[in-house]
Amino acid sequence: MTTSPAAKLVAPTTAEPMPKAVDVSLSLTDFVSPSHWLFWALDKICGVNPAEWLGKQIGGDWESISKFASSLGHVSEFYGEYAKGVREGSATMLKSWDGNAADACEGYFQNFVSAIDKQVDPIKTVANECQSTAFGAWSSAKAAASGVEAIVDLALMVAIEAAASAATSWTIVGPSVGMAVIMAQIGLGIQKWLEVLGYVGLTVAAVFGFIGLVSGTLGSIHGLDAQPFPKGSYDNKVI
Repeated sequence: MTTSPAAKLVAPTTAEPMPKAVDVSLSLTDFVSPSHWLFWALDKICGVNPAEWLGKQIGGDWESISKFASSLGHVSEFYGEYAKGVREGSATMLKSWDGNAADACEGYFQNFVSAIDKQVDPIKTVANECQSTAFGAWSSAKAAASGVEAIVDLALMVAIEAAASAATSWTIVGPSVGMAVIMAQIGLGIQKWLEVLGYVGLTVAAVFGFIGLVSGTLGSIHGLDAQPFPKGSYDNKVI
């Protein structure tokens, strides 16, 4: 056994959905958004950033899900290393041992290794899907927060246009043009809000999809009691 299986059972970690530098570069538009700084100011004043709060409600505790996926991955690696160690150890033992007892022992360890190997792929599959669900929740939360900021940006524009229209109400053209612009901005805002609601639906669908996958995979995951220990010692018929 080259590596102890227990060495694979290290503390789980939270995986980053994307490198920090990439995340910042993709969020550059937020830094020129008036609502982004408005929410930043509200956070400093009230202790709550509305956009970030909404994102957390949609994404949930995705970091814990990611950490759970990491722990499952380590369990899968543990089983893989365990099977490898038993396979190598039994092969070394049987090099200097033959006969009926050796054949019976070899058959038992083959079944034992097979039982261990069958745990690797199902657990790894659940771990990968769990990590994908965590990243999906994170991305939906980010998108929803950006969507809310875009909606507030549009609302600010509507407010400015409404104020401008009111200021030019004594003219004939001013209010008409202003109302057309206002209605166009409101329409864009409604579309953005529907997009935010869509992110909620995507997150819920991803979670239910993950639950369905886990339910189907659990039938393939068993404890090591699936391969019981031999009953009694070897019965040598010659003696």
